[in-house]
Amino acid sequence: MAGDVPSMLASGEVVIRFGIQGDEIVCATLARDGSHVARGLGSAAELERLVRALHFRMRRAALDAAPNDAATTNELLRRIDALLGRAARSAMDRFGAQAIVVPAGAAALVPFHALPSLQVQGAVVTTAPSVGMLASALAMKPLDRPSRVLSIGVSDDAIPGAAREALDVAATWSDAQATCLTEGAATTTAVRSAMPMADLIHIASHGWFAPTSNEASGLRLADRWLHRRELRDVALGADLVVLSGCETGPGGTGGDAHGLFAGFLGAGARRVLASLWTVRDEICVEFMAGLHARWHSEGLGGVSRAWAEQVEAVRSEHPHPAHWAPFMLSGAHR
Repeated sequence: MAGDVPSMLASGEVVIRFGIQGDEIVCATLARDGSHVARGLGSAAELERLVRALHFRMRRAALDAAPNDAATTNELLRRIDALLGRAARSAMDRFGAQAIVVPAGAAALVPFHALPSLQVQGAVVTTAPSVGMLASALAMKPLDRPSRVLSIGVSDDAIPGAAREALDVAATWSDAQATCLTEGAATTTAVRSAMPMADLIHIASHGWFAPTSNEASGLRLADRWLHRRELRDVALGADLVVLSGCETGPGGTGGDAHGLFAGFLGAGARRVLASLWTVRDEICVEFMAGLHARWHSEGLGGVSRAWAEQVEAVRSEHPHPAHWAPFMLSGAHR
């Protein structure tokens, strides 16, 4: 199915796949109108060093309501942009402004939508953990509006707004059949039973990436952690899953399908919104409230555009990238 991806793309959509050959970064582009390979983009070891430094800055800044290291963080983004962003921009200029990036190695941890070269008017840059998972997502029939919404929230002292966030999501989609599981009701059994029936799933809870055992990565529910390996026998059909927690996106640099988000895509979700680093609770609640309001207004056909618009809205209020760039959209572009 992966070989069919170009024929699945709409006009103006392009898949940009980064790979590593030795220490060389390579970029392969796929579109309906052709393909292209760019070599010699830079050193993979240098990229990994820059990405590690970026995530250190992002995690530290995310804990501060008004971080003062934006200049250093933006310089790291510019240096990563020189290795990846310029090649991606060249592909977008050639084939289309709606890009799906398939990264490898340290590139999996890059917030591509925050790279300077990809800050293009009208452009939307999303990701996919692998070409195979992207093909599966593109093969699914898209929904305009969900008929069944599942909203889950588990709070504690570190994320006191999680349950409130889940209730707000359910209220936003009150015209659909909404199920809301919060606090003690959000048990592993209840969540696993409800997920296969939902078109839209929103989970606000702690996320955790297990660096030594990817399948142990998980989400904190009322009774215990729901691990990625437990998603294998959950047949999802959701058009969109939102993982509103810390580090629910890619983790580590050892593969292109690491992280909890890829487990949801592998279980059958068409698209997943997940985070690359720690997120402040109040900013997360603000981001998600605005995002669901946009989705409800525009329909799920506008998921990518609404996400990009909400990123810019949060950026205008919280200019440090740690606050406006943590959430990435992965899977089908539209």
